[in-house]
Amino acid sequence: MEYKTYKPSFIVNYLYKNRKKYDEYFKNKIKNIKYNIFYGELNKNYIKYCKDQHLDISFNPWDVTNNKIKFKENKYYTRKHKNGWIISGVIHKDWVHYVDVITAYHKKIGYIYGNFSEEIHVISFNPKLALEHFLDNNPPLIWTSFDI
Repeated sequence: MEYKTYKPSFIVNYLYKNRKKYDEYFKNKIKNIKYNIFYGELNKNYIKYCKDQHLDISFNPWDVTNNKIKFKENKYYTRKHKNGWIISGVIHKDWVHYVDVITAYHKKIGYIYGNFSEEIHVISFNPKLALEHFLDNNPPLIWTSFDI
């Protein structure tokens, strides 16, 4: 196994390159939830914001719990996804619901953990492919406080 650390710019650039898939994923997901999240289509300004450190990258309650309506804020949850990833984190609320720090495990791929707005840690036989697989299957929300 190999350990590698990634910066938020890797996440933003990778998801921006695959933004059609990213936008479709979130448009389908937000139809079925009963709580507030912030979602906006990815645009090139996010790459600039990432360099200026005015960017937030967070996960959603649906990433850590199966319950789309009832969950408690400031509570630790774990969810096993059909794609093999087990994702854990604490759901917070500050106008919107979000999960800022996650741990994720896939038995064939490895471990991913951290606050994606600051630093992402990956332990895998191929850390780059592990992170890309995770992002393809469980993309985080990318937003700025200017969006709210």
